[in-house]
Amino acid sequence: MILREKKGQTLVEMGIIIPIVLLIAMMIIEIGLYINANMVTTNAAREAVRVAAVKSDEEELGSIIADIEEKFSVNITIGYPEPGDSRVIGEEVKAVATKNYKVITLAGQILGGENIAITQSISMMVEN
Repeated sequence: MILREKKGQTLVEMGIIIPIVLLIAMMIIEIGLYINANMVTTNAAREAVRVAAVKSDEEELGSIIADIEEKFSVNITIGYPEPGDSRVIGEEVKAVATKNYKVITLAGQILGGENIAITQSISMMVEN
């Protein structure tokens, strides 16, 4: 009789613990994927602003930015401090990269929704 009660107790304990462990594992996976997407977005912005700081040919710059957007699956905007400004050596140029991160696990959907917009901006001085 006591053995039978212990088996039932173990079954109930496992029924409580397994979903909690799975939820924690899903959160760890989701956080890792989000951090990766955040780093990818930061690196895309960094590459784009570096190119914008050293390339003076607008056509070549546009081509390279398009390659970066395709490579990292992000949208990149290159801008200058004042609207209408152009590229001037010693002035600041800014790249803003935006990535739409799609949450894949149930834990992530419970905590943050289905889609999260990640935006990173990097500034650098124009060199050439």
